[in-house]
Amino acid sequence: MQYLRAPLCYTTGMSMKSFFMKKVLRAKMKNVPKEQQEMVEHMMEENPELLMTIAQEVQAEIKAGKDQMTALAAVAERHKDELQKLSKKRGVNK
Repeated sequence: MQYLRAPLCYTTGMSMKSFFMKKVLRAKMKNVPKEQQEMVEHMMEENPELLMTIAQEVQAEIKAGKDQMTALAAVAERHKDELQKLSKKRGVNK
């Protein structure tokens, strides 16, 4: 008899949404250094609404004609204080 294994999200207590968001995030950031991947994952866990807001604002900037890097830089500058708070919580900016 074969036993079904519970998905990782059930055994760790994270929601299905968080589980799939982490999977997508890891797939999109496969060429990013491990330390930066962990920092973004931590930020996503601490304040997912902020990262969703940033993603939506970046998309709006791109639709307005900016390239991806310029759009990301502009949005990151607008949310600089919030991003720094999240980084300090993790101990990234020592």
